Amino acid sequence: MDVMLAGFNDHYKDEVISRWGERAFQVSNDWWHGKTLDQQLAWKQDTEDLVAAWVAAAKAGVSPTSEHARSLAARHVQWLSQIPGTPTAEGDRERSIEMVIGLGDMYVDDPRFAGMYDDAAGAVFVRDALHTYARTQM
Repeated sequence: MDVMLAGFNDHYKDEVISRWGERAFQVSNDWWHGKTLDQQLAWKQDTEDLVAAWVAAAKAGVSPTSEHARSLAARHVQWLSQIPGTPTAEGDRERSIEMVIGLGDMYVDDPRFAGMYDDAAGAVFVRDALHTYARTQM
């Protein structure tokens, strides 16, 4: 089971280090591997629930500037803040804004992530909602 849940960034070690540094990788990796299997499964379920909520909102035609989208974006940022080594976990407002905007872009631009939100339109919805939230609420 631990192999199935192999660290949430183990497969991306080189990329994480090149983007955010060795410390970001090590802190988040230690955090993940310090969780029990039940904690890992719960976190994975929370992640899947968040993605499903984004997909449902996109399919329902929710505006990325709506209150519902802002609520999802706030939930997304709160989810990110649980991950040690990230600017959101460290309370760094400026870097958190940059990170959220960058992640939104990555969800659209990187095919590894674009499909996570069902299709290109879903990824664009998430990006636009995260951008709006980062620029107006963070």
